[in-house]
Amino acid sequence: MTKSFWTAALSGLLLISCSDTDQFSPPRASLLTSELTFLRFTDDAYQAAEKSASFWAVKGESRTLVLRYADTGQEYLKFQVGPSTLVDRDSVLISVAVDAAGNFAFHFSPSGLRFNPYAPASLALNHARTNGDIDADGDVDLIDAARSLGAGVWKRELPVTPWLRIPSVNLGVVQRSDVYDFTSFGMAVD
Repeated sequence: MTKSFWTAALSGLLLISCSDTDQFSPPRASLLTSELTFLRFTDDAYQAAEKSASFWAVKGESRTLVLRYADTGQEYLKFQVGPSTLVDRDSVLISVAVDAAGNFAFHFSPSGLRFNPYAPASLALNHARTNGDIDADGDVDLIDAARSLGAGVWKRELPVTPWLRIPSVNLGVVQRSDVYDFTSFGMAVD
């Protein structure tokens, strides 16, 4: 009797879970560029944004790279390497470039650089001066909606590979993520 009860209960749960799969489908962890909607710099922010920077990360020292807006001095990208972050090298030149299309995305180098998994680097992105994509009617789709819908931090190893969502902490208009290796990073909604 208990075996038939559990069989019936399991069958019922399967039917319930299969009936509304679209409503309860989890977000996908890996998406192509065409499947994501990237936050974009506003026009004035993109014009004022520093487009690239470099610094030497040195084992045993804390170093920070910051990109700012020239018109306000506000930080929009902060990348920090701690004294224990480098593991395979004594020092390395780290560079970042802003996406040329105006997406809130950033290309880091050297590609393939790996960090200490117990003391990773840290990336903070301030998306206060971004908006969403502009649709065919000229309306901005994502201004505040993107932030409330869960715009997250995504990474991509190579231009031909999918983007992977990485864990991040939402601190209002700032998203903070631990970085374990080098790649491209951006903020998008799936």
